[in-house]
Amino acid sequence: MKAARKNMGGLTELRKKAEKKLMYGVTGAGTESIRPLEIEHELNVHKVELEMQNEELRLTQLQLEKSLDNYAELFQYAPVGYFILDINGIVLNLNDAACKLLGEHTNWATGRPFSVFLHSEICQDDFYRHRNLVIDSGMPQEIEVKFIKKDSAAFPALITSTIVKDEEDHFKYFLSTVNDISERKEQELKMKMALSKEVELNELKSRFISTASHEFRTPLATILLSTELLEKYNEADDEKNRKKHFQKIKSAVLGLTEILMDFLSLDKFENGAITNSPEYIDLVSLTTRVIEDINIRRQTVLYKHADKKQVVYLDPKLLRVCITNIIGNAFKYSHADSPVEVTTAFADNDQVLISVKDHGIGIPEHDKPFIFDRFFRSKTAEAYQGTGLGLNIVQKFTSVMNGHISFTSVENEGSTFVLQFPNM
Repeated sequence: MKAARKNMGGLTELRKKAEKKLMYGVTGAGTESIRPLEIEHELNVHKVELEMQNEELRLTQLQLEKSLDNYAELFQYAPVGYFILDINGIVLNLNDAACKLLGEHTNWATGRPFSVFLHSEICQDDFYRHRNLVIDSGMPQEIEVKFIKKDSAAFPALITSTIVKDEEDHFKYFLSTVNDISERKEQELKMKMALSKEVELNELKSRFISTASHEFRTPLATILLSTELLEKYNEADDEKNRKKHFQKIKSAVLGLTEILMDFLSLDKFENGAITNSPEYIDLVSLTTRVIEDINIRRQTVLYKHADKKQVVYLDPKLLRVCITNIIGNAFKYSHADSPVEVTTAFADNDQVLISVKDHGIGIPEHDKPFIFDRFFRSKTAEAYQGTGLGLNIVQKFTSVMNGHISFTSVENEGSTFVLQFPNM
């Protein structure tokens, strides 16, 4: 524009000069005599110059228009959402990418406050502070907010803003670019989950070492001591003592087997090696075998199957682990002379129910919310051997079989655990 004004000034001076010369030639005024042919020649020269200048201006205008078209295309078809705002945050213009983010067309968005596209009042307040910081500092700034579409669907967005000034360094408009960062946030969440998983696995390894070293020490010491004592009982009247120590060895071996099975079961579950493979099995026969296998102390067991039907369609391996754990706990946390009540039945909706009731130490009220947590052991159970994994494994295996585990318990009165499975 400055060049154009300069050219126009030059043309005005040229016209004045030509008119002055022409006037002198006509009136004969002045000391200089200018012939008409000279004036005509000079006018023709200026005419050519004018035409050249007009052509130059026309080419410049064409280049300017082409440049403006290029910039308009860059703005309109940029892969990033562009919002042009006035000093009050009203949308003056936006590009196609911005319209796509909003799920609407340009005419719907222009004239609206930019803040209406932000998810909450907190986001709006954050953007207000962000806008003031950009204006005050004159530097580009970034902010993460939740953006909303016209249909109220929200997504995380990164807003980068700057101000554009005119030739006199005055505020012209406010420019904000908006990027949908949903994918990035999802990746960040996955990384956090992976890190959390790694921390959990490291903690699991530490607890495993601590628990294994403690839980293995006692039964191994029992086995060693009983074996040494058995070597001394050679007389016929020592039979009672021999049986007592054989029983201790069996109990210790069973305890070690239980610990190993817990760790192996948990490892298989964590590695995704546990799958539900149901088949038709006799529930009464399986439950009876479990009771016989784990009732080393020969406690009194009151087992009742409250139904004529006995066949269920469940995974026998997973079901055996679940029943073994809850009946084993009932034996462990009850007195030797205290009966354990086991009931199997079918509910009205053909659900399989397995209930195990004991009259043992029970679970304190404050420990109940954590009873299925990995490695958790109630204060009342610390004197008993165990890994704190049994009920956690039962809950996981029950879930794999689309079942549910629940319990009721009163401290020093006993507990009742119920397994419930769909019989499909």
